[in-house]
Amino acid sequence: MKKIAMTLLLGYSISFSSDCVKMQIDELRYMKKEELVDSYKTQTAYSNIEQKYMQEMTKIARQQETLEIARIAMGKTDNTKPSYKTDIEKSENNDNCYKQNKTNIKRVLEKDFNVTEDELNRLINLEKTK
Repeated sequence: MKKIAMTLLLGYSISFSSDCVKMQIDELRYMKKEELVDSYKTQTAYSNIEQKYMQEMTKIARQQETLEIARIAMGKTDNTKPSYKTDIEKSENNDNCYKQNKTNIKRVLEKDFNVTEDELNRLINLEKTK
């Protein structure tokens, strides 16, 4: 139960603070190579957080669905959409947005800076070792 509460608190803090802002290719072209690499790493981190959050919320959803089946068996019905479904949908949208941002950043790096996938991975790993 404690883990569920912590996950919910983490999720609510993330959901209120991290609505994904779509990065357009035209805007990205004004950034320096280092800024693009940093943005790529940031988008990757946000995507990883969203995926972890969705996994935890899916576990909670299964528990909630079991409880709902029990409520229905006892004759209690509730027609409102459970909040965890809304949270999962929002998280999925954010994750898709972060992935699209990564794709746009990668395109600009490839086209404007001739950065290959291998070089991008090297630049990301180089920053991790600093």
